[in-house]
Amino acid sequence: MRKKTVLPFILLFCFIALLFSACENKVKDEETPSDFKFSIYESRAETVTKPAEFTYALVEYSGSDRDVVIPSSYKGKPVTKIDADVFSGHREIESVVIPDSVTEIGENAFADTKLSSVSLPTGLKDLGKNAFDWDNVEISGTAKVLSSFSRSGIRKYTITGGEPEDFIIKDRESLTDVVITASWTSIKNDLFVACTNLKRVVLPNTVTEIGVMAFLACSSLESVTFSDSLQRIRFSAFALCHSLKNIVFPASLETIESGAFALCNDLTSITFSNSLKSIGDSAFEHCEKLTNVTFPASLEEIGDESFSECDELTTISFGNKLTHLGEDSFGECRKLKTVNYSGTTAQWNNIEKSNWDRISGAYTLYCSGDN
Repeated sequence: MRKKTVLPFILLFCFIALLFSACENKVKDEETPSDFKFSIYESRAETVTKPAEFTYALVEYSGSDRDVVIPSSYKGKPVTKIDADVFSGHREIESVVIPDSVTEIGENAFADTKLSSVSLPTGLKDLGKNAFDWDNVEISGTAKVLSSFSRSGIRKYTITGGEPEDFIIKDRESLTDVVITASWTSIKNDLFVACTNLKRVVLPNTVTEIGVMAFLACSSLESVTFSDSLQRIRFSAFALCHSLKNIVFPASLETIESGAFALCNDLTSITFSNSLKSIGDSAFEHCEKLTNVTFPASLEEIGDESFSECDELTTISFGNKLTHLGEDSFGECRKLKTVNYSGTTAQWNNIEKSNWDRISGAYTLYCSGDN
């Protein structure tokens, strides 16, 4: 008699559980906005040892939202692909959130929208041709992700994570803007060499050193925002950057190595740091538009030919801690008229200097320490 009583309760419990499960799944499906249409996508083909894996691809968008958030899953499976042309022509779209589940973005997927910035998902493996309007969109992502797609025509990078060694530029002609927010401590050697259309660089405040030839021959570079922690700029780091006009060094900078800014033909203004101790050989050689250079009181050494052939240079001002002026350090500065020195004449005479002013203009020396 007891068995007949228990069995209906068991059956009733199973029915309620199944009903609840069905309702729950229905709620989950209804949470996905109707503006998105998905299709089953085979993300891994079947093998002898493993069955095929299925995810979902976003294949159509019919919404009109200004800010779009793409679902990361559909029917309990991850959304791993955004098909070609899905958002193309939706001029109302100003922002989009792409989930980290997405590994593929098709051709022209976001073409002809009003997007100005996009963060690429960390697992992205395939980025289609003209997926975004590269001229108008700033792309952010980790160093490794951006390196994988640098042939896609991306113009503007924001590097948000990863290590410097993960970042490799494969298309040096497209890049115009770089902002690094990752906590890098150095810019590695040759990293941006010959990025001929690069115009703007913003470095994080964690960077203490800029490597050898890091920005060599970036002929369009106009603006560099240095790290507040920068201590050393290495050999030829910014040589042949013909479009640099004004440089303001951070207070932390101590050393500028040989050739660092040589042949920066448009350079007209330099603001040195009060921590600077050494300027290397040919560091500012042939910066032909410099007219006036004031060195900080902290400066101790200026290397050979460091400011040679600065054709328009008329005025130089030195501090009294200077101990060495290299050979031809201001050679062939033919318009030089005034040399100001904050120490005495006796101190000036004790500075190690051999032919530092060869073939320069007939200048007048003013030693303010004599007063």
